[in-house]
Amino acid sequence: MLHITLDSLPILDQALEQATLTKGYYTWVKFAADEMKKLGSQYSHVDHIYGSVDTNVFSPISENEKSELRKRFNISQTTTIFNFVFRNQLRKSANLILDAFSQFKQDNPQADVKLHFHTSVAERGNGWDFPKMIKYYGIKNEDVLFTYVCKHCGQWAISPYLGEDIDCPFCGTKKSLVTPTITNGVHD
Repeated sequence: MLHITLDSLPILDQALEQATLTKGYYTWVKFAADEMKKLGSQYSHVDHIYGSVDTNVFSPISENEKSELRKRFNISQTTTIFNFVFRNQLRKSANLILDAFSQFKQDNPQADVKLHFHTSVAERGNGWDFPKMIKYYGIKNEDVLFTYVCKHCGQWAISPYLGEDIDCPFCGTKKSLVTPTITNGVHD
């Protein structure tokens, strides 16, 4: 059985070949399985199962824990936060999220809201240049939050964008605090 992260089009030839050689072939999203089935009866066995989560590790936190995190990161208890967790790739349309957030802030200037991106800003060569886009859409820097993680001690924080490879406020290691990447992420 294969459980493949197919979540974009076109479906790659490698995935199509794997599906013909495997009795149990599952995609992470329904539309990918549907697209494969449209290509012929040799893909009729393809189905989908959404990504699994170990609920012993990942589960909702208490209201008290949420409150403590807000205090730790200097975020008001009344602020509504819109979250987006993704790999910084152009196909993820982060520009549309920033555009919508900008419009929402213009239409609702009294709203106590922030936008949070859990992604690597350093990958801007293959993805979005967030500092440039935040400025382009006229959003206050403090209204867009990013996750940071230390490559040395593993501690993490949430803050407006500060740059990459900055000194870690937790362990003091020079140039070790970055936005999360596929190799330097936030622990469970």
